[in-house]
Amino acid sequence: MEVHGAPKLDGHVPHVPKAQPRNITANTGEIDALMRAASPSIRAMLVFCSDLAIRSGTAVRIGPHDYDSESGKLFFKPKWANVSNSL
Repeated sequence: MEVHGAPKLDGHVPHVPKAQPRNITANTGEIDALMRAASPSIRAMLVFCSDLAIRSGTAVRIGPHDYDSESGKLFFKPKWANVSNSL
């Protein structure tokens, strides 16, 4: 189907298959080495994303202003949520 005189490009665009999920995960030694080598901010990001399953886009927005030291809770708003989560 042509739109506004533009030719169909389906035959000109390569269709690359999606990458398969990895079946290899980091072992405890690799994780420990990574955590020792990482800066404090990267360690926090690793914990947020891997241990707490927070999406990376949400994790990068979390900062000291999101931590309530009186209650010991971290408050953040996950993607597509109307309310804040706390840990």
